Amino acid sequence: MDDWDVILNGDLDLENLASILTPWQPLWNPAVARAPVHLDLRGVTFVWPSAITLLTAAILLLRQRGFEVRITPPDLEKVHSYLARIDFYALVDFEADYPWPRYDSSGRFREVVQANSEAEGETVVGEVLEILGRNLAGIGPVYDAVQYAFLEVVNNVFHHAHSPIQAIICAQSYPQLHRVELAVVDGGRGIPASLEGNPKLSGRFSTAAEAIQLAVQPRITGRPEYNTGEGLFFTLEFIKANGGDACIHSQDGRLWVQGDQATPQLAPLWPGTLVALRFWTDRPVVTKTIFNRHAPPEEDFDWLFEEENA
Repeated sequence: MDDWDVILNGDLDLENLASILTPWQPLWNPAVARAPVHLDLRGVTFVWPSAITLLTAAILLLRQRGFEVRITPPDLEKVHSYLARIDFYALVDFEADYPWPRYDSSGRFREVVQANSEAEGETVVGEVLEILGRNLAGIGPVYDAVQYAFLEVVNNVFHHAHSPIQAIICAQSYPQLHRVELAVVDGGRGIPASLEGNPKLSGRFSTAAEAIQLAVQPRITGRPEYNTGEGLFFTLEFIKANGGDACIHSQDGRLWVQGDQATPQLAPLWPGTLVALRFWTDRPVVTKTIFNRHAPPEEDFDWLFEEENA
């Protein structure tokens, strides 16, 4: 039986997630033969956190489904070494040495990690927020408010996704680019199936892209007994205020957000959900204003900021 070849080249980033996902498409068919999979990274020239989380999740999900996956690493030593330092190889059980001292990554990046529970997810979120706190102008005084939104995004995996690989998370700051990128990926049932669990949402979407558009509206959730349904909504409000970028990809749909423009798209299949976010670190986010802009009439979210004003 011939191997399945997955060949990737060039920069693996948020803009070309479709080309990253396309070679994997036949493998998500439940009836496909369980032939060995060869992931060929020799032509890769750079890898961003969104792609690292996606590759990690794909490998772990395929192995969970009974595939053997082997990897040919990048020819470029700097890319190969980066994948070793970011713990990609360790997480996918590929033997590779990192020949330099492992300096503390705090405030610079959070190695790719598999969070297996809400408690682990909360710990990783804290580490990711440390990166944001050190690099995103204006976020320090409203740390708890941002934590509220991002934590709900991560907890969505444990409340909604039914993911056999749980949550894969990675984040990094790029000081010279004034940029922070973070990503959360799961291999679960996807946003459309999750929303179908709420009878009140029946008939409100017919495609994955429409389901994602619905999911980012306020107070929309597949399980209202567990979530407020505002995590994705407020996270994208932060992105819009910052002029950053976001990609929410689930099943064969994607919502691409650039600044205040949100574009739904048909996309190559990913069985679960990916949420990738990019903030500009030199553009402050006035989080209190964003929260209060969407508060119920005659109420506000000032209680979130009581410590700041104490």
